[in-house]
Amino acid sequence: MGIACRHPDHAGTYTTLGIGGRVGMSVLIHKPETMGLVIRTLNSGEHPHVILGGGSNTVFPENAPRLTLVLNRMRGITFQEPGRIVVRSGETNLDLMAWCARNGGAGLEFLAGIPGTIGGAAAVNAGAFGSCMAEVVESARILDPNGKETHVNTDFFQFSYRDSRFRRGKLPLIDITLRIRSDDPKKVRERIREHFRYRHAHHPHPTAQTAGCFFKNPRQDGSMSAGRLIDAAGLRGTRRNGLEVAPQHANFIVHHGGAGFGELREFVDWIRHSVEEKRGIRLEREVLFVSPDGQRF
Repeated sequence: MGIACRHPDHAGTYTTLGIGGRVGMSVLIHKPETMGLVIRTLNSGEHPHVILGGGSNTVFPENAPRLTLVLNRMRGITFQEPGRIVVRSGETNLDLMAWCARNGGAGLEFLAGIPGTIGGAAAVNAGAFGSCMAEVVESARILDPNGKETHVNTDFFQFSYRDSRFRRGKLPLIDITLRIRSDDPKKVRERIREHFRYRHAHHPHPTAQTAGCFFKNPRQDGSMSAGRLIDAAGLRGTRRNGLEVAPQHANFIVHHGGAGFGELREFVDWIRHSVEEKRGIRLEREVLFVSPDGQRF
């Protein structure tokens, strides 16, 4: 069973924001049995580790020499039965959209343009355009702390707004069963394209280094968005130390290069303080920070 390792490595290489320093090792996983072996080994030795998919929504510290990155590259999409597909957790949202467009799988179009993998999307209950993962996840195959496979239903996820029990935990998702509807592939393709067009017009360019939306909306019904609050505080387009509040959408932080974890934390604290001072609202981060011992916070 081949396992690809790099020792040492740099965490920022694997994140969409491009911030994060030295880690002890990275391990590339393509198969569930390999994931089980790696997790059992790391847990038995109490080695701090973080399971990472597409690298969005996550920022690593400058130096974590004991930390192991477990890079999930388990991919594949299987048509299970009418109205159900099974998606490996390391499958990218982009490739899932391509599959839906080819096969007329409707109901997942809201994922169009959301970076990362389906496992990450499920873990953070990703959503857009009035839909979210909690509405389409039916069940999942996961690994327990001993590396043993087990099946869980939707209730096990404990979904809430942009959150689930997998968001900060160590339980690896192997694959996820999603509910879909059958529709004309042309109609599905056009809805996906429309979502992409909207994001390209209103969000930073897809090649920009961002972690995705940085803060949670204070009100889930859309009546109070983090982006509008940051914009109203006069911060849109503001740039410091290689970091910028995106001109296209103020809830994105763009990394232009050269910033470290410390500069990012200062920038984020400044944004939160400015919004709280001017609007009386304390923004909560959607993006997770990782400590040197592998704890997400």
